[in-house]
Amino acid sequence: MYISNPFYKRGMAVNDLFATHPPLTDRIKILRAMSGASFADYEKSYEQITKSRVVPASALTGSQSVGIRGASTDTPKEPAEVQKTETEQQIERKRETSDLMWRMNNYQTITCENCGTRLRLPPSFRAPLVRCPHCGHVNQV
Repeated sequence: MYISNPFYKRGMAVNDLFATHPPLTDRIKILRAMSGASFADYEKSYEQITKSRVVPASALTGSQSVGIRGASTDTPKEPAEVQKTETEQQIERKRETSDLMWRMNNYQTITCENCGTRLRLPPSFRAPLVRCPHCGHVNQV
């Protein structure tokens, strides 16, 4: 629901009154026009694009220009290693906790040779063979 239609030019002017940031296209122009990474560099680019000031002059006193960091030479990580979602992190922590509890209670873990299912055997289990409940393959303990 809009106070005014943001897709009309007249509506855009009303929306700009309540905007806390410049439009995305202006933000991209500002960042591309920056020659460094300091407040002064941002202010200079912002002033060129929007014809107004955003950073007060008192904040710019004594600020030095900061160079932009060069490209990294590190090899990029695989997408799965980059960042896990919060849900994936919670699942991983639960699995680690569960595995710790099984080990503390002396359960033996066997991986099925056929399907890869992890089987947990209690300390009292004495049989030399165990059948996988998923694929039926008989595994040696």
